[in-house]
Amino acid sequence: MANERIRKGIDELKASGASSTADVSPAGALAAIAGTPTALIDLKENRAAAKTIRDAMIHVRKHVTSEIKAKGARISREHDELGWVPNENGVGRFDDMGPTKRRQYRDRALNKMERTVRGGVDEKVTEVRLSAKALRETLATLEEAYASPLKLLHRTTLLDKDRATAQTILAGAGVHALNSAAEEAVRTGNRALAAAVTSALDHLPRGQRQLLRFSREEVAASVVREEFVAAEEQLTMSRYLLHMVEDLAHEVVTGKVDPDRKVRTGTLKMELAAKLGKTEAELDGDEGGQINER
Repeated sequence: MANERIRKGIDELKASGASSTADVSPAGALAAIAGTPTALIDLKENRAAAKTIRDAMIHVRKHVTSEIKAKGARISREHDELGWVPNENGVGRFDDMGPTKRRQYRDRALNKMERTVRGGVDEKVTEVRLSAKALRETLATLEEAYASPLKLLHRTTLLDKDRATAQTILAGAGVHALNSAAEEAVRTGNRALAAAVTSALDHLPRGQRQLLRFSREEVAASVVREEFVAAEEQLTMSRYLLHMVEDLAHEVVTGKVDPDRKVRTGTLKMELAAKLGKTEAELDGDEGGQINER
């Protein structure tokens, strides 16, 4: 009697004005339940937050680089041009000191100054890295939630009233009705109906599932393919930006670029460029930013 229940649901939909179609087939009536493409707000917010954190670390690096450059120029001028070098009593002038000895004194002063400058931003670097860590945990949750088109479909229609209506209509539906509904969902891009169909499969006897012309994954992929690609782009950009935060933090603290980190970030950059259909050079001028920028 599943078809009778579906028919009754269709009549109720028409009576309420929810359907304007003259098609009285189950799938035809359900086509009025359109579903709305998700805006992926949670992913976009995560990406924006990652960019803000990345920009904060870039600001710290620029500050450190600028201060080291300015103080280094002053130290070099004092030691090379004026001949001032540190001695046991502070700073004195040693006209009789050879150039090699003076360079050694200068280099020590430069190294000490750089350690002091970098150490002076430890607290800020730690603060930014903690923010990145918290966001990375959120990102891991989002990656799980958007791991497949099927998960994306169910997540983005979870509170959709049209999905609940469609599920009620399809309750107890058989193979023929589900095949028809699935075809209609794919043809019209109907997210609410697609989610209802994939949920209905859980209640279909196992022996009947082999008679279906589709799988849950195929229905979801056909309906939310573009959204899934967009979600992957957002997730990849967030991962890339957060990798950059760690790369920049390492550079700020040590003054060196970690070659292993550089390779990992470079791989993510290539992946992101491919997903966005851009060259890496184009990506450098985009929101991703250039990590080697000074």
